[in-house]
Formats: sequence, structure tokens, C-alpha cells
Amino acid sequence: MSVRYRLHDDPSPFSEGIGVVQSVAEDAAGVISLKLVDRRGDTVIVPVGDLVAAKAF
Repeated sequence: MSVRYRLHDDPSPFSEGIGVVQSVAEDAAGVISLKLVDRRGDTVIVPVGDLVAAKAF
């Protein structure tokens, strides 16, 4: 999956990630987040509210 998401406290407003969605879960505060693992094994956790675009391959 390819995702574009908002960054906070960064000079660049957006970032992108490409990888496999490992999970979608809700935390104790009620925030739903997507956990994406790239080909190097790095994990990116993106709150669904910060997603700007997504594309499934």
C-alpha cells in the first residue's frame, strides 16, 4: 500500500510510505492508527486522521 500523510512539527507538511499494512488498531485514547511495514522492516504508525491519500497495490 502507498500512503501520503500529514506531518506535525516538521518543515515539510507531508510524507509518504510504501509497504504492507500490518494492522489497524485503536489506542486507549480512541485514535485509530495504521501500522505500515516497509521492505526494510521499518514500521510507520500513521493516525487515520492524518492520512491524505492511500492506494492499494
